[in-house]
Amino acid sequence: MILFVVILTAMATALSGGLALATLTERQIAGAHRRATQIGLAAETAAERVVHALELVEDWRDVPGTTVLGDTDGSPAVSVRTEALNRSLAARYPMGPDTPRWRVAEVRRDGTIDAAVWVSDDPADRDGRPDEDSNGRVVLRAEAWTDRGAARVVEVYVVRDGAETRRLSWREVW
Repeated sequence: MILFVVILTAMATALSGGLALATLTERQIAGAHRRATQIGLAAETAAERVVHALELVEDWRDVPGTTVLGDTDGSPAVSVRTEALNRSLAARYPMGPDTPRWRVAEVRRDGTIDAAVWVSDDPADRDGRPDEDSNGRVVLRAEAWTDRGAARVVEVYVVRDGAETRRLSWREVW
């Protein structure tokens, strides 16, 4: 009888330990999912903020080259990221003088999540001037990240038809 009680106690202890471990794991998974969703929403919000700022710009010719649509801090991390993005863009669209170039449009710091938005001329422009838009289309790249290295990226193709600004496409970049 004592052996039966000891075995039953050992089984109950093992079961409760397993349930505690499963509960802890589920909490960590839920927390990571919540944080990833928050970072994704921060990237989408940053992109939408710049789209709304673009709606107020009358002439888009200078948008890819010189227009700053929000606060930019000029931090070394953002500068290094801009250079890396431009190398990637040159490899993805090797079009010589027509290769688009990313320019920082806005940088935001909200608590533990930082976000930056870059703007470039779209690859279909083909006017030979990556700093000038001639077809009313630009590309936005919004990145949000935390100090722990979690990040989300959103790219939005935006078009201006007369006075109307539309999103041609939106995608999360992995």
